[in-house]
Amino acid sequence: MLWISRQKVKKLSARLDLYMNVATETLSLFQEFIECVVNSGTDARSEVLALQIAEIRHDCSDMRLRLERAVFTKSLPPAIRGDLLAIVKMLDSIPEHCQSAANAILDQRLVFLPENKEDYIKGAKLVVENFELTSLAVKDAFGKAKCAMELGERIDDMNHRAVEIKRRIIRRIFSSDSPAMHLGGCLEHKEIASRILDISNLCKHLAERIIIASIKLRA
Repeated sequence: MLWISRQKVKKLSARLDLYMNVATETLSLFQEFIECVVNSGTDARSEVLALQIAEIRHDCSDMRLRLERAVFTKSLPPAIRGDLLAIVKMLDSIPEHCQSAANAILDQRLVFLPENKEDYIKGAKLVVENFELTSLAVKDAFGKAKCAMELGERIDDMNHRAVEIKRRIIRRIFSSDSPAMHLGGCLEHKEIASRILDISNLCKHLAERIIIASIKLRA
């Protein structure tokens, strides 16, 4: 039964690979957006990038729906189908998170503290790199379980680094003497920092789900 299921799952890989390519493009645009806002503020360029993120995020949503329908039409066992659906849903939350963070930054016309700018750029780069590792884990989810586990460890390590960056940024926010950093301003900046860096945490939880699915298939 599991051998047959793996053959059916394999037929979904082309759709999943296509989704991952589009989602990775969303993350790359998000990194560019963060760098733009950090260096130039919320200008016309950042508005264009946010629109591009929204457009590709919409494409991801359409592709997710097609993937979900494909999962059901393959007549997979309930446990395997459930794992696949959960992975697809968690994957789609990441481009959605990018769009949400970009919109919040633009809506609030956020101006980052100078002492935090370097860490925001580092954090955005780290998020993209962690998603790229997650993409490899997704592609390998129904291959060698060992590879998925090794990637999971690397993803977890990168998430620890993202948490450290987020904590540094938040500490600076609440210790700043800038007039913009009143209580409301501090909370707004903290929320944005969390939205950006927590994408790495989503990658971690996704990797954990992928590892479980990979082990189940090989049980």
